[in-house]
Amino acid sequence: MPTLLSKDAIDIANIDDADSIPHPRKRINEVFDDGDKCVLLLKDRNKVYNNEGEQEWYEKAYGKKRNIMKYNMSLQPEVNTTSKFRYFAEIQYTMFPEHHTEFKHLKQDELAKFHVELIEDEYTPNYFESFIELPFGTLTSKLVCKLVGEEDSKY
Repeated sequence: MPTLLSKDAIDIANIDDADSIPHPRKRINEVFDDGDKCVLLLKDRNKVYNNEGEQEWYEKAYGKKRNIMKYNMSLQPEVNTTSKFRYFAEIQYTMFPEHHTEFKHLKQDELAKFHVELIEDEYTPNYFESFIELPFGTLTSKLVCKLVGEEDSKY
């Protein structure tokens, strides 16, 4: 029977805080310290979800997101460069072979090398971030900057 673990959330019906629900594949000792309280919910995965947090957890544990990793990228230059540069992460990615069948709809050649633009956060000036979600695999990234207005067929 599937279980949903929640950190310090006593009212399980009203869990909407994503931070209180650890990722289903995380080790318990990475999330909980000695003496932490938790709620363990035994649930039939065929039943309706109580809230969005619970639905997200079950998708990561048993659904379409079960073999997906999230890669976060962020940059905060020491000098304000907002008006001068655009920032990109140049990604090199290889999917683990055991996931090729499950994600055969993804074009491996297009995912081998691509770029992602880091967007400036609207609430924190001079802070750039982005993220991508991909099937588990190996990933390396390199920061690339480009002068604003500079034309480059590569990006």
